[in-house]
Amino acid sequence: MTTKTRTTVDAARVEILRVLAGEERDVLARLEEVTDHLTLVALHLAERQKGRRRKPVLQAIEARGLALELAPVNVAAAHLQEDVVRAVAGMQLARPEASPLDRDLLPDEIYPTPADYEFVDDETGRAWDYMRAPDLAGIAADVLQEQTALLQPALDFSIQFLWKRTGGESGGNAVLGRCVKFSGLSAFFANDEFLIWVAADHARDYGLTRHQVEALLFHELKHVDRSERYTPKTRGHEVEMFIDEVRVYGAWKADLRRMVEQLRLPIGDQP
Repeated sequence: MTTKTRTTVDAARVEILRVLAGEERDVLARLEEVTDHLTLVALHLAERQKGRRRKPVLQAIEARGLALELAPVNVAAAHLQEDVVRAVAGMQLARPEASPLDRDLLPDEIYPTPADYEFVDDETGRAWDYMRAPDLAGIAADVLQEQTALLQPALDFSIQFLWKRTGGESGGNAVLGRCVKFSGLSAFFANDEFLIWVAADHARDYGLTRHQVEALLFHELKHVDRSERYTPKTRGHEVEMFIDEVRVYGAWKADLRRMVEQLRLPIGDQP
């Protein structure tokens, strides 16, 4: 592709994104300004590829083509110019990414969690459920270096770190984070063995500190484990309990007895 052609394709891509950006009503209004058949077909392909497949938008694109007495816009991509097809097919919506920490935070400082609006793509208006988290990856790397003996299995695998827009609840409790082992189809496409995410909404609502975010990442890293054949697997919690059962019956089973024994040891420094 020549420089001139590449510039033309890039300009077309920007224009396609502009037309399809924002609220549905804005998109429908912009479609009335489109008069080129090739652009309408490219818009149709791009809208379908974005995953939302908004039926009113697709119908409006086809209606616009009919109003201009053009051929139906829902045609095979093979009928399009090669450069435009390549540009639309390669149209990747920008995944949001958290900003790296610009300084070292004190342990008791509130962690700068991504705001809800930062999960929304400015060009398309699409709200993503996840955000790349180089800041969390950096903290996790420090934790792994400092706690090598306690987190040895996690050093054997590649781990992706993400912010999640909403963490949800489990058993009536907020889910602050989770460690997930890629398997099946996700393992086929993933470049990592594990994913660890932290809930941005809960981190904001609870005002988690730098120390608490680090502790949460340590917790999730403890879930990373390996089998006897050194294949990845997740590790469950060491203690399953209710506070009331211990209050009423004491350390009545083995895992509770181990917990009581361990809690006699010095507890880690608190901020």
